[in-house]
Order: sequence, then C-alpha cells, then structure tokens
Amino acid sequence: MNILTFDVLASFTFAVLYGFMENRLFRILTFWKFKKESREDGLIDHFKLYHIFMLFLFIIAGRSSSLKTWIFNVFMIPMVEDAAWFLFEGRMPKPDDWTNWPIYKLILGLPYWYWIVGAILALITIY
Repeated sequence: MNILTFDVLASFTFAVLYGFMENRLFRILTFWKFKKESREDGLIDHFKLYHIFMLFLFIIAGRSSSLKTWIFNVFMIPMVEDAAWFLFEGRMPKPDDWTNWPIYKLILGLPYWYWIVGAILALITIY
C-alpha cells in the first residue's frame, strides 16, 4: 500500500470514528436541545465555535505528503463524518435535518452537499 492510499484510509477511518463520537459521546456530554423552531436561518448563525475547531481538526487529520491528497481528504472527511453520524444513528437523513441547511432538500435520498463534494472529489481524483 502506498503512502497516499494510507493517508486517505487513515483520514476515512478518522472521519468514521469522529462521526461515532459526535453521535454517541458528544451527545451524552452535552444537554443541547435541537428544536426546529429554534434553528437559525442565517449563514453566520448556523456555524458555531465548535465548527471552527472541527475544521482545524479535519485539516490536521487530513494531512498528507501530497497536496492533492490533503485537499482530497479535507473535502472527504466532513462528508464521511456526517454520513457516519447517520449510520450510527441508524437512519437516513431527513429533508429538515441540519445537514441539509440551508436548502433542506434531498437528492436521491442524500443531502445536496454530498453530491457537490462527491463531484469535487471525483474531479480531484481525475486531475
């Protein structure tokens, strides 16, 4: 196995483990109540300090000796982490889940941004 393949697999594994922790461990450690009526609609209101730390953690976890692989990992990790959350939750995303913000639309049962990130990953792989 070459080093770049290892980097992608390590990042993938990290994303799945993070999705598990976010679904099971982080939920237990917090008492946040997510209510549809309390959801914020603006871009700034949606992202919290937690997301900034998560972004930096994902950038570090996606490290690779190849810039192309690192960029691939930085796009892949959030999508895999989000999908892993639903896997461990035991359900598919619903149209009004946080992951569909701000469009709240599923395309063939998947959040719209999975398709966008998937297309970006395919382009990175091709070029």
